[in-house]
Amino acid sequence: MIADVPLLAQLEAFQTNFDSIQHLISPWYVWPQQTTVHMVVNNVHERDGVGNFVIALYKLMQRHGVPCQLYAEGYEPYLADLVYPLERLADQVKPSDIVIVHFSIYLPQLEQIAALTCCKVLCFYGITPPEFLAAFEPTLADQCQRGYDQGPVTQDFELKAAISEASAVTYRSMLGGDDVPVAIIPPVLDPKKWDAIAATASELPAAPRKFLYVGRVVPHKKIEDLIHLYGEYAALDPDSCLLIAGFNGFHTYQPALQAALESQSEAVRARIHFLGSVTDGQLKSLYQQADAFWMMSEHEGFCIPLLEAMAFDLPVFAFAQTAVRETLAEAGLVFYQKDMAQLAQVVHNTLFDAHQLQQLLAGQRQRCQQLTVASDGRAIWRLLESCLQHIHASSI
Repeated sequence: MIADVPLLAQLEAFQTNFDSIQHLISPWYVWPQQTTVHMVVNNVHERDGVGNFVIALYKLMQRHGVPCQLYAEGYEPYLADLVYPLERLADQVKPSDIVIVHFSIYLPQLEQIAALTCCKVLCFYGITPPEFLAAFEPTLADQCQRGYDQGPVTQDFELKAAISEASAVTYRSMLGGDDVPVAIIPPVLDPKKWDAIAATASELPAAPRKFLYVGRVVPHKKIEDLIHLYGEYAALDPDSCLLIAGFNGFHTYQPALQAALESQSEAVRARIHFLGSVTDGQLKSLYQQADAFWMMSEHEGFCIPLLEAMAFDLPVFAFAQTAVRETLAEAGLVFYQKDMAQLAQVVHNTLFDAHQLQQLLAGQRQRCQQLTVASDGRAIWRLLESCLQHIHASSI
């Protein structure tokens, strides 16, 4: 949403615009009006993976007449009239209702939610392993550890889900059993999202080749490894630059990044650009102008920027973290060791070999189509139908 648009207008647009979910399928069953879906999340913010998914689910249910209520502590200002504080949940829930907890970090109210007498679902997104954060943000690392420790609290939830098989594996380990059934509910992908967004030109370097990273600038994304990789690549291709787009809220991470930059020559440092937060229009322009997408992240739940890069036909080079491998399948080019000199040579060879590059892109296009089909909403309706079946069985 645009900050200078009145909040009421933003809310009205949110309630009436279903363009972002119009490609999703309709349910194949009639929803019982006595059943409300209550969705619980720490925060509902746009351009955040969890927030975007929750917003899409809310709009999908609203579109098909499914009563739905949101609960969160933090949220976009225009949602103030739609989001209840978490402490109101217990007073609103009936035995015939469904509570879906969107879980990505410690949730203080989880024990109280577990005690509710209704159908409860835990949708697990993944929690950043605290060891990535301990040296930089010990308080946040503690919140992540406490989130992991809450796994057993959800043992008796009627249904369990995750946004990827990689996240499901982590969730099962938190529950202490490899055989725990966990439904896979991939994030909603809008294949036409970028068609409705006007590209906004940004002042970018004039380098013939631009390498792009999109995502938060946080320790587990290993931005320092991007810098080291580019340092090796720049020796092979001085007519290039590295663009790093994403919010950096970790001030304690800055010294590590500065040390990585200072390890490079002045000429290389001059070609590494931190762009900070960008608008959707600026991001579209970056995707259009970039020549390849680089990712060194060592923890993901489900990586939307990888899909966006593939949708813009950018060759993807990424560290083979488990969720990244799951997202890419046999597309892109992944690596299991961070031998920067070797990787730089592989990237260079791939980009300058027309046949190899076209093979890589063809595989990405196929994978992008597969992921779009897999996220058509069917998994969401299937999960909700399982909830209705549980409620029906409990009432007999």
